[in-house]
Amino acid sequence: MMRASTLLFTFVIAIILLGTDTHCQAVNDLYQIETSRYKFSESDENLFLILPDDNRISIPREWLYPPEDLEEDEDAYVSSFKYSEQVTTFFIDSELVGIHFSSWDDMPAGAGSAMAGAGRDIFLIYNMKTLRIHQGIVDLGITKSRVRSMGCFFAIFHDFVVGDVNNDGLTDIGVVLEEIGCKEDSKETQQTSLKVEPYYKKHPIQWYVFKKNTWEKSTQYRGVRPEKNIHNLPLIGLIKSPTDFIREVYRSKLKTKK
Repeated sequence: MMRASTLLFTFVIAIILLGTDTHCQAVNDLYQIETSRYKFSESDENLFLILPDDNRISIPREWLYPPEDLEEDEDAYVSSFKYSEQVTTFFIDSELVGIHFSSWDDMPAGAGSAMAGAGRDIFLIYNMKTLRIHQGIVDLGITKSRVRSMGCFFAIFHDFVVGDVNNDGLTDIGVVLEEIGCKEDSKETQQTSLKVEPYYKKHPIQWYVFKKNTWEKSTQYRGVRPEKNIHNLPLIGLIKSPTDFIREVYRSKLKTKK
């Protein structure tokens, strides 16, 4: 009798622990970053999100290619609209998936001294229950770039993270802006002999909080780090960010600006 009771007790404890482990795994999966389950497809003027079961969902072209931004892009060194087929996904809640699209283009080695590059980042939302996709964050413009001008390098990079900054159980998007530029010496009067000092600046994290079925920019949480999980989104189509690229060029000459 005692042996049977012991076995029953052990079985019950095992079930409880298994349930706890499954629950913890589900919580962790909320912040799991996936880079291969979904894909982006572009055919002529048609854009699609390729689902894990290979079904397609149409994406309105203007979400990724705003007409007004396309006009501004025409005279640039490179196109900021060369999107990668790879997309990054993460859960917002049990039904909604955040989808990160990214583009990048740069000048080939030896093509010129500008060493220019530019790209964009777009976030859409896929509802696994209704099988519909809708806008998330589509108005960030150029989010990463680099260029050499008048002997100085300029670069920006938006480093994206996901986490729950307001502890409401929904995944928010944070972005840390990095920039590299040159500060002109005001004592110099001749433009051709300007003395410049390169600098690097990292801005406080800015959050886009998820509410009303989309992400909204919130100044309330500027500079705030979530108490629990926070994860960086990986680079898409890049080995290193534009700011890391330029920092390697400058080496020890780059000063950090507050």
